[in-house]
Formats: sequence, structure tokens, C-alpha cells
Amino acid sequence: MRYIVFCDDPFFYDVLKGLREVGASWLFLVQEPKLDDWLGRRKVPVIRGLFSTQSIYRRARITRGDRVIVALSETKLFTPILERLSDEKVRPSLMLTRNKEAVGFDAPDLKVVSCADLLSSPLLWELRAIALREKTREIHRTLGKGERVLIMIQDDPDPDAIASALALRTLLGRNKLTAPIASFGVVDRPENMAMLKHLEIEVERIDARRLSSYDRICFVDTQPNRFPVKFPRIDVVIDHHPEEKGYQAAYREIRANQGATSTVMTEYLRADDIKISQRLATALLYGIGTDTAFLERGTHPGDVEAFSFLYPLANHSLIRQIERPEFPPEEAGFVQKAIRRWRIERRLLVSHLGQIPRQDIVPRLADFFTQVEGIDWSVLSGIVGGNLIISVRNMGNNGNAGSLLKELFGGLGRAGGHRFMARAVIPMKAFKEAFGRADERFIRDLLFDRLLDLLQREAIAV
Repeated sequence: MRYIVFCDDPFFYDVLKGLREVGASWLFLVQEPKLDDWLGRRKVPVIRGLFSTQSIYRRARITRGDRVIVALSETKLFTPILERLSDEKVRPSLMLTRNKEAVGFDAPDLKVVSCADLLSSPLLWELRAIALREKTREIHRTLGKGERVLIMIQDDPDPDAIASALALRTLLGRNKLTAPIASFGVVDRPENMAMLKHLEIEVERIDARRLSSYDRICFVDTQPNRFPVKFPRIDVVIDHHPEEKGYQAAYREIRANQGATSTVMTEYLRADDIKISQRLATALLYGIGTDTAFLERGTHPGDVEAFSFLYPLANHSLIRQIERPEFPPEEAGFVQKAIRRWRIERRLLVSHLGQIPRQDIVPRLADFFTQVEGIDWSVLSGIVGGNLIISVRNMGNNGNAGSLLKELFGGLGRAGGHRFMARAVIPMKAFKEAFGRADERFIRDLLFDRLLDLLQREAIAV
């Protein structure tokens, strides 16, 4: 990848030279001999020629794969450059000028940044936004002709998934009728239900028979292979969990090194200069917060930047209300049961609750027991509707909860997640066929022994 810079002022070189990316493949195109000499003395790759003639463009061998920056003080030069680039079927990625108001043409699809903008918005972000805008344009091209776009999230939607889906709908400029957010499951964790209520977000429950009624299908904070369903089409996949193989998508962005999909969606919205409402900012901030324990675990620099950007835009009073939903009295009994049944050794806590009325009780207690002193791994399980639900929380510095759970139980049902949080759903019929029995103490001890054995074999237990 090359950066091609049309330049008529040393000022712009001084702005650009401090960036690490300048050390990669950059080429400056200039008209003036003095600027040519000035750059040459600094050992900067440069080609000189008239911007109004095709010669300099061909000598530079500009292609659509290059990222072109037009950095000019003399704004009248913008027009001939844009015309010649158009002849070469190349569009600039970014336009820099000392005075944006002096640009004598309307180009809403081009990013124009002035000196004043540079003071308030770091140029490093603008350079990153070039690549992000290329991605958002591809998303629009992929989905643009679809009248009805389905945004799929996981069966037990969490705040990151809900916020990311809402952000994608905003990016597309659609509403809940033309781009509904849907799940095969239900939102049943009290915090997530409170998020939907306070932020007025609807998640529609869908079944496989209705999938064919949509023109485009997107997957956000999840991937198609995580569902036991054959989808009629896969158009867009945006996720931060480890990449799954075995499917084709028209557009795919998997950032397994990032703490939240909400971070990716925040970057998309910023790059396209889309106004982020207080409601959406609150959802995205909470999405990043829940998946990174509010930047305490699994955090990438991009998560920190997105969180910082969203923080002043969000409604923190609403977040406090979402974080503290009503606590059903019957849950106190499950806390007592989990404590009576837990087994703790070598920084690993495992407890099995037996039959429970709702799935959300399992992850809530897995979260709760991470507070037990000396615990790195909190593992809770329970049986709901004929399925064994397992939630794993990793508070240590080593190991990957998602990979561990997938290795142990992926062949029996659905299992996965990321480094610090993971979940498995195993049909009890498959569990009994695999292990011969399924009484409560056996389930707890099997979970404990298999998890501890794998942790020890991977030399990640303390």
C-alpha cells in the first residue's frame, strides 16, 4: 500500500513527517522546483511535474490501490488534480488545505480537512479513517440494493451485540422496519432487558423459516457458523470473536484482537462523519464497557480511543440504571445453592446449579463469583429446557476461555467466546450419550476435572 501526496507547501510535509506510517511507502508529487529541491534534501521520494497534465500521474503509476492525499494551500489546484485523477479512475482518500472554506467546489463524498481541523482532530485518525471509509463504502455497496436487511445477533444477545447492531442500522441510514435487529433466542438477562427498555431498542425473535424473506442478511458480534441453521445468504459479518471458517461473505471484518465489536462500529460511524446520538453513544459505551470490564480486561488501544470518544456523548445516569436492574428475590436462593455446591482448587471455582428457570442466572452468577478472593476462573452451569448451559469467566492473565470451552465441549453442542468470557449450550441428551450419566454432582466434577486438566496441560494454571 502506497500513500501518494499531491503537495504545494512544506507545511504539509512537516505535518505528515511525524507519523510512523510516513516511514512506509510514501511518494510526494509537486510542481515547484524549490519544493522539489527542499524535499530532495530531506531524502523524500518525490516526482515533479504539472498537476494539470497527465504525465506526472503516469510517472507516479497511480492505481486504485493507492491512498491519495491532496494537500494544497492553493485551493484552485484541487480541480485539475481531481479531473486528472478521475481520468485515471482514481479517487482521493483525503484532502488537506489551510482553509477549508476556500475550497471552491462541493464534494460531499470527499473528506476535506483544514488546519483548524488538524488542531482538533489528529491527522493520525484521519489517515486511519481513509481505510475505514473504504470499508463503509463496501458495506453500502453490498447492502445498498436490499429493501429489507436483517441484522442477526446471537441467541442470548449481550450489550455489545445489541449496541453494534443498532450502530450498523444507523450507519446504513435505516430504521427498524427496513433493518430489524433479530435473534433466534430471547434477551433474558435483567441488565440486557434494562438496556432495551431504557434505550428503546427492539430485538425481534425470528425463526429459520423467515430468513428467506430478507434481501440481505448481516451478522454482528457473531458469525454464521455459530448457528445450527443454514442461511440462504451471508452478506456482511462484523465481529471481534475468533474467526470461524467454512462460510463465504460478501463483506467480512473480524477483529479478534479488539475487546468489543462496538469499537469497530464506533470507528465506522466516526469515519463517515455520522452524528452519534446520545442514545447510540450510551449503547456503544455500555457495549464496550461490558465486554472489557470497563477497560480492565482484553483491551486494545482502539477500545480505549472509542470509549474516550463516546464517554462525553453518553447518558451516564442511564448506564447506572441499566447496570443495577431489579434483583429478583428468588435469585438469592441460587446464590446460596451455588455456594453450597461449589468446588474450589488451584484458583478454579466450579459450581453446578441443577435445574433453573432462566438461562441468565448462569452468567450472572459466573460474573458474581469472580469476586471470590483468589479466583482466576469462575465456571457456573445449570440446566434449562433440556440444555446444559455453561458460563466461564477468566480473570487471570493467561488462557482463553472461548478456545478452552470449545475444545472441551464444541463437539457436543455450541461452545465459544473470547479470552475472558465464554459460553456453551449442550443438549442433555448429547451429554448423557457422551458421559453415561448426568446427575448434579457428576456434572460439577466432570466440568472441574476436565477444565483443570486442560489448564494444567496448557501450563496456564497458577
